[in-house]
Amino acid sequence: MKRHCRVCGAEYEYCYSCEKVHSWRALTDTADHYYILNVLMEYQGDHDAVKAYHALSKRGVNIRETDGLLPSVKMLMVEIASKVKGMNGTRKKAVPAGQAVVEKKDEKQLHSTDDAEVSE
Repeated sequence: MKRHCRVCGAEYEYCYSCEKVHSWRALTDTADHYYILNVLMEYQGDHDAVKAYHALSKRGVNIRETDGLLPSVKMLMVEIASKVKGMNGTRKKAVPAGQAVVEKKDEKQLHSTDDAEVSE
């Protein structure tokens, strides 16, 4: 039997037993596309772009390369990329070892944790 991948639209062969055992072949042409499909379905539920971005990046998927994907998949990838890009300016910076961030009303300062006393 023939099916079309829900990520790229490519036609592929599959058999009834794949559907019967709920194999990834019932939905997509490759295991990587099945992973992408699952991440995007989860993103549609929780709208956590950072989580989706990290899950896709961990698997080596570049969300900015959408050539060859179905329009609905492209749209979600672009949406995730734009949300993550918009957050780049608000990401927390790494604090060097041995230092802590101390917040005072409208400013943040780095202080050494070796000689600082903590008081409330």
